[in-house]
Amino acid sequence: MKTKWILSFASAALVLLFGLTFFSFGDVRSLSIINVGVVMAIVLGLKYHRMKRRPALDERNIKVARAAIGYSWFFSYLAVAILILLDYMDLFRLSAIHALSIVLFMMASVQMISYFILDRKGDIS
Repeated sequence: MKTKWILSFASAALVLLFGLTFFSFGDVRSLSIINVGVVMAIVLGLKYHRMKRRPALDERNIKVARAAIGYSWFFSYLAVAILILLDYMDLFRLSAIHALSIVLFMMASVQMISYFILDRKGDIS
């Protein structure tokens, strides 16, 4: 197991231990921290299991991933500009948490969609 995976599982264990420590003092709010630790461990376990069977990354996959991330950042800047304009013209009011949620969700979605499209397209230049 590579160092990256060991550190990832250790961080999940630390989050879980942190939540359990506060829960032992009777703080019920720490259940969300415990949930985060459990979800981290489950997601990391599934990802590790899936990545074991996957071939190593080649130059094309890296190039496609970088292009997808570039598109994701471009559309994120565009979304921020649109949200600023909507707020400036008093057409739409959002709190900071809602605006950040929209931008982060859109950023991840665009990255996954553009990776899928570019991967199917073939060679990118």
